[in-house]
Amino acid sequence: MPIGPFVVASLFIIITGTTTFYLVYIFFKTRHAERMAKIENGIPLQEDLLPGKFPFGLRAGIVTTAIGIGIFVANLLDHKFYVDDEVAYIGCILIFGGVSLIVSYLVEMNRIKKVAADA
Repeated sequence: MPIGPFVVASLFIIITGTTTFYLVYIFFKTRHAERMAKIENGIPLQEDLLPGKFPFGLRAGIVTTAIGIGIFVANLLDHKFYVDDEVAYIGCILIFGGVSLIVSYLVEMNRIKKVAADA
């Protein structure tokens, strides 16, 4: 008796969902246990060492803006310079995304140095 595509898709979704949930659960459980062990031993947590957290919104804004610029540049390369569209889009998105993460890191380090200098 052959197995239908609906059964295969259902099994795939159930197995993928269960595996994802289990991995996330183990990640948070392990992180919690590690943090509790550090607190019990008097070791400062990583968040306590940094003088303020870098806002996620700023990092996400830098990355999405750069990816948008990458898509725009890829469109220009595709239509004006007749570069292969797959190469242009994937290459520009990765290049601009990587550059945005570097810029985000530099902004974060500059902010941390400024806060440390004021303290």
